[in-house]
Amino acid sequence: MRTDDQLIEAIRHQLAGRAERAGGGAAEPSRSGALANLRRKRDKLLQLFLDDKITEDYFADNERSLTNRINALEADHADTLETAKTTNALAQAFERAAALLRDPDFDFDAIWANANDKERRVLIEELIEAVTIHADRLEVTVTGAPPFLVKLDEVGLRPSGTGPVVSEDRRERSRRDRGRRCRSVSI
Repeated sequence: MRTDDQLIEAIRHQLAGRAERAGGGAAEPSRSGALANLRRKRDKLLQLFLDDKITEDYFADNERSLTNRINALEADHADTLETAKTTNALAQAFERAAALLRDPDFDFDAIWANANDKERRVLIEELIEAVTIHADRLEVTVTGAPPFLVKLDEVGLRPSGTGPVVSEDRRERSRRDRGRRCRSVSI
């Protein structure tokens, strides 16, 4: 993230998409309209009951139904607001982290070099949310960012089912060494 502008823009794009989906901006007018409509229906129902035009049972059933629908819409709205708030907080935290990493005075290598094993583990646990190992790649989820793929050879690993490359000379020495070990064991 310190030097890869494309990575930072990809993360920003992902977070913006998440915020857009969470915000439900286009759905907001229709939700408020639906709430207002349900409340008007409930008010009319009450007026019909007060005017003795409907029975108490009919009023109770319909009022309960309308109130449940109103409560469901309000709860959905509250959930949407909470998700948007969390997503915005995540985007703000990412921007703070990106700014910190790009600060010329920030020297992560020095921090890492001076950290003991326990402190390094804390750093990793705070930065990395998950690492999923697949047969041909790693999927790394950095806290606050979408997952990204890492090829095995990028981190010094090799695909499963492939052995190390060994020269013929080394293979021959390995056979001789195994033979010596076997001969030196007495039963």
